[in-house]
Amino acid sequence: MNVTMEKIRTMIEKLDTLRYADCSGVENLQYAPTAYKSGNSVPTDIEFVPYDTETHLRGKVAHFWFTGKIKTPPKNDRLTPVFSVITGAEGLWDPTNPQCTVFLDGKTYCTMDTNHTVMYLEPDKEYDLAVYFYMGMLDETCVQFKPSVKTLDVPTNKL
Repeated sequence: MNVTMEKIRTMIEKLDTLRYADCSGVENLQYAPTAYKSGNSVPTDIEFVPYDTETHLRGKVAHFWFTGKIKTPPKNDRLTPVFSVITGAEGLWDPTNPQCTVFLDGKTYCTMDTNHTVMYLEPDKEYDLAVYFYMGMLDETCVQFKPSVKTLDVPTNKL
């Protein structure tokens, strides 16, 4: 074992844990199973129910809509607000991993998957959030949808 490389790996892992802080959830998070989306807006004919982020979603090629509100912290030169989605499926082969399209205030904002779990937000702002979520192609897919607002420590991230 190379002692120097092990020390570097340990430092990088520690820095990675210090990059994000102030994790908060999404307010009034609701969800509804849906068919493949046909447009870029939340359908009006589906019934949403409250969503608990400990819920496990199941189904091959299943689709869901999530809605809620997110509020970002005030402006800070050191910290940048980000929106994050974690599914527990990180590291799966790309065609089988969950994917989503994020809409903020009714406009398409970005897409996310297990390799792209963070998007930047503006500080001191409240957003109406909608997420179209696709489960993936595995027969036994079981994932969670865990959205959160975090602050990225910019100087630590640069390290």
